[in-house]
Amino acid sequence: MIRYEGEARCPECGQPLGPAAPRRKKPPWIPGLVVLAVIAVPTIAFLAWQRRAQEPPHVTSMPAIVAEPEESHVSPVIEGNSTSVPEIGKPPAPSPSPASGATQAGTPPNIVNERSDAERSQAAAATPSASPPPSAGPSPEESVVTTPPTLSAQQVDTTRADVLKRISAMPRMSAQEKDRLSQKVESAHAMERLRIVHFDRGKTALNKSTADQLARGFTTGETKEKLADPTLVLVVAGYADSGGDPGVNMRLSQERADGVSRLLKKAGVLNVIHTVAMGSTDLLDSKRPEQNRAVEIWAVAP
Repeated sequence: MIRYEGEARCPECGQPLGPAAPRRKKPPWIPGLVVLAVIAVPTIAFLAWQRRAQEPPHVTSMPAIVAEPEESHVSPVIEGNSTSVPEIGKPPAPSPSPASGATQAGTPPNIVNERSDAERSQAAAATPSASPPPSAGPSPEESVVTTPPTLSAQQVDTTRADVLKRISAMPRMSAQEKDRLSQKVESAHAMERLRIVHFDRGKTALNKSTADQLARGFTTGETKEKLADPTLVLVVAGYADSGGDPGVNMRLSQERADGVSRLLKKAGVLNVIHTVAMGSTDLLDSKRPEQNRAVEIWAVAP
């Protein structure tokens, strides 16, 4: 061990060296604080995550929007006219917003809508609907085939005479055909009016529903049983109203009778069918001109 006597100096620069400072010791509590921080931070994070996992999800409650039932607006109907008078209705009720996905009680939105539909149907059922007044006669839009009432013997004889008069005036028949048909009508021990078919003004064709109704009437029930007699002859008499040109009305009545005859044959009626154009001079009903745009179907029993 080398000892220096006197003042110590730096061997490089020759400056005197001061006394060495004593080494400062670190406080003993710093390492413990570091260890405590390392343990506390993960523990606090774990406890916070566990608490968040146990809490129920926060649901923002939105009020359920229930659509109010719409009131049934019934347009008034003017008597004698099927056209309804329009009225100004209320604005439509607002539909439920997509934001109401879940109600306060957790009910899905489709259940709310179903309840609204049920209330709306009950309100509509409770409101009586206005029905148009009954029509005084057969409407061409609905059913134009009617079963006529039974005629008296005098009415049948009058019709027989009218048919014979028309047969003799028909230009499309030969003399032999006129004689044969006239003889059947004259010698018939019974004449029965089976159906009356009504037409619109100026129309000679039937719509599909009326044609189907007429075909069913002659292929089912009591009328079918009557037509089972092969000697039974059908006379189809066409009529027109008194308005317009007589020549045009005669043509319309003939075309109407021919159309009904073709329909009966297409439906499977095998009896002999004769068509007679009655024109507009012999009216079915002088008080209701629309009833004269018609065809009568007669059964002539020899």
